[in-house]
Amino acid sequence: MKKNVILSIIIIFVFLIIYYFTDILKYFGIVIEDNSTRLFTFRSVALILSFITTGLLFGTKNILRQLGMGQGFARGIGYGFIFTLPMLLGFAMIGEPINDWSLMFIVTVFFGAAMEEIVFRGFLFGLLFRNARWGFIPAVVFNALFFGIAHLYQGNSWDETLGVFLVTLIGAIWFAWLYIEWDYNIWIAVALHFFMNLFWKFFEVDSTALGGWGVNLFRILTIIFSIVFTIQYRQRKGIFLVNRSNLIYHK
Repeated sequence: MKKNVILSIIIIFVFLIIYYFTDILKYFGIVIEDNSTRLFTFRSVALILSFITTGLLFGTKNILRQLGMGQGFARGIGYGFIFTLPMLLGFAMIGEPINDWSLMFIVTVFFGAAMEEIVFRGFLFGLLFRNARWGFIPAVVFNALFFGIAHLYQGNSWDETLGVFLVTLIGAIWFAWLYIEWDYNIWIAVALHFFMNLFWKFFEVDSTALGGWGVNLFRILTIIFSIVFTIQYRQRKGIFLVNRSNLIYHK
């Protein structure tokens, strides 16, 4: 128990440094004016701190495995694309593709999605659930609250901000569940996050994570598709990795 408490404190402490990294820089008088440079710096530092901390806690040879990055890259990307086909086809019908996209645009979207999933799901949620023995519910709620708060800037009014928070909150729970049920493969969550963001930006269907009812229809279809397929996948395996034995405390 004492080991789990110490492990939890270290993981949460490092995560909070990552989460408030920009504010910490401002406190010391360091302000990065350029938005692209600021984002790149934040994402790079977030990944580096996650890797270093994981390596110190579990050994450098285990970094990728502990963060869910050790295997299943092609599988994760492939299924992520298949699950998001409803959004691709739907957005293609109702949206207009942008003209100024480039390879750098795609790389930037992927880097952002990968950083968020590795840090929020692989590092914070994953290590608390897998190693600190938190139950799925407390680990995913703790992770989801921070994930939701991180996207509040997208709201332009109180009701829109609340909507954005709830949508990202649900998304965090969904990503965490998929990460576990796909045998701790973070790439399935990265791929879904990446393709959903890419199609959203590429077709310019909305400027926030909330979206309109028509737009959200295709996002809901993607979520349902992935959930149904994942349930069938686990039924063929004969066991669900998220179950009664680890909902509150991971025995």
